[in-house]
Amino acid sequence: MLFLGIDLGGENNTWVIALKRKTLEVELIPFKVLRDIVAFCKKHLVLGVGIDAPLTFGLEDEKGFRKSDEKLKKLLPQEAENWILSYHSLQAIPIRGKVLAEALSPIVGTILETHPRSSLYFLLPEKEKHLAFLYKNPKIPSSEKEQACEKILDFLKNHLNLKITLAKLNDGIIDALVCAITVYFFHNFPEKLEFLSYPVNPCFGRGPFVIIKSL
Repeated sequence: MLFLGIDLGGENNTWVIALKRKTLEVELIPFKVLRDIVAFCKKHLVLGVGIDAPLTFGLEDEKGFRKSDEKLKKLLPQEAENWILSYHSLQAIPIRGKVLAEALSPIVGTILETHPRSSLYFLLPEKEKHLAFLYKNPKIPSSEKEQACEKILDFLKNHLNLKITLAKLNDGIIDALVCAITVYFFHNFPEKLEFLSYPVNPCFGRGPFVIIKSL
């Protein structure tokens, strides 16, 4: 039984992590095409999928910001507000998210929208929160981003007792891992989540929008 986390970029920047329900073993699934993700879920018992992409849409804001987005902005420090993007500005990602969520709906028990960078900010202890600002920062050297990813991975591994063997590591893989952890929390520790899309957000689409608020 698996929880799946998906960092949904373009075809060459989509990352999928499988987290086993009982053993908490973590595996990077080596495919990026949406139909292959659906085929994988048909072959395995996937209890839930967490997707890093907008899965719900509203008509209230012409700029593409939802009330759940505004709620998340208020939870984050001011310097992190630019992490929250409107679905208009994300180009093809919301379309890929909607298509994937629709295709998985008859197969997968739980479909969640999540925002892994925000979850990481809340998960990391105060002295380590700066890592959430570093691991995706395009303005710093790649070596610094890699070090931040490694420190984040070590933190998640040690505090959640994850069994991880990864041949490679980057910010997309970290995001996919946090998406999988979010679904695991949804099924086991929902009190540790922040439900952003309920009850504030009249919208349409698939799945609640949740982040991890505490360990």
